[in-house]
Amino acid sequence: MDRSFSTDRGAVDASVLDLRHLGRQAMGDAALERDLLELFAQHSIAVMARIEAAKTPADRFAAAHTLKGSARAVGAWAVAAAAADVEESVDAVSALKLALDHALAAIEAQLAARAK
Repeated sequence: MDRSFSTDRGAVDASVLDLRHLGRQAMGDAALERDLLELFAQHSIAVMARIEAAKTPADRFAAAHTLKGSARAVGAWAVAAAAADVEESVDAVSALKLALDHALAAIEAQLAARAK
């Protein structure tokens, strides 16, 4: 099943960043969508640092759980799934970093397209 779609803002893989979900969350308000993307990008970088610096499994779990919820809110499904894996195993941190890198690249592209 092809989960990508095109919008006037370009083609996007919905597993990386689901713009339809984001649009529903923002009730169709483009400015709110942009704000949510910017906030998620900033927040996710800070939370990823907390995950990497976690001294205990409980600290890692709490940070991963926070990131999972934030990712679900904006439709970053791959990040949410990878964060759920980190809740279970520290071995999943590299996959989370990769998923987050892809989501942040998609967000950067979306923000650039919306600025035009």
